[in-house]
Order: sequence, then structure tokens, then C-alpha cells
Amino acid sequence: MARLIRSAAIVSTGSNGRMMKTVFACKVIAAACLVAATGVMAASAAERLPRSFHGTWASDLAQCAETGELTPTRIDGRSILQYESGWSVRTWTRRGNVWVGRGRAFDDQGSTPATVRLRLRADGTLNFDSAGSGPMPDEAGWVRCPAETGARGGTR
Repeated sequence: MARLIRSAAIVSTGSNGRMMKTVFACKVIAAACLVAATGVMAASAAERLPRSFHGTWASDLAQCAETGELTPTRIDGRSILQYESGWSVRTWTRRGNVWVGRGRAFDDQGSTPATVRLRLRADGTLNFDSAGSGPMPDEAGWVRCPAETGARGGTR
């Protein structure tokens, strides 16, 4: 920032005003590009939900084999899918041991802006909250479906 201020002073006092204005403009553009690139890097880092959350989750192991309305929930880095509904997540932000996803909830009626929260508990269960406000619910968590273990390296 100090360099930009010094460059502005050179524009007004330089003997070749035209050349100095060009240098100043280049420095401003370069600074703007640097700020934009830093923001893009921060946004992409915030969008990575840890692999430990990815997979198929259900309220109990019996639900893992269900079809129809009681199908398990599938989570990947960009979406949370349930029977005929889900959430498309644009960004993830970590807040302590809770991951907050912002995006849109969708169902057969359309979509609306939404916030979801995920928390892996010490016992390996997953807490899920789609309200996105207030304290994180601490009810019994979802369990990972057995198809997610074994050849793919456990809970990833």
C-alpha cells in the first residue's frame, strides 16, 4: 500500500507525467489482481469438505439397505442428497468441529437459499442440521453405511 501511495506522489512530481501515470496504473491493476487471487484461493480452500464426511449415512444400519422414502443420505463435497430432496452446497466453512455449508435446498417444489451444518462425533456418528441457526443439535447421529468401508480404506 505504501508503494502505491509513493507511486501516486511520483505521478504528480515526475518530469515525464505520461510515463509515470502508466506505471501507476499498472501497479494498481497488479494490486487488484493480487487481492482477487487471494480471495479466490481462500474461497477454494473453504469449499473443501473433509473426506471423512463424504459417504452414505443413515439413521441406523437397517436404513442403509432401504429403498424408497427411507433411503440413506449421500454426502459429497458439493451436495447432500436424500430421497427427492437435498442441498447443493457452494461453500464450506469450518467453525471449530462443525462444518457450515451454504447453498440451496431443493425438492420437487423448487429451491431456496439454505445453510447446513455437519459435525463428526467422537463415536464416528454424524450430526446434521439443516436449520443452520442456534446451537448444533446433539441428538443421536447418523451412522456410516457399511458399503463405505473396506476396499476404499475405511471412513476416508
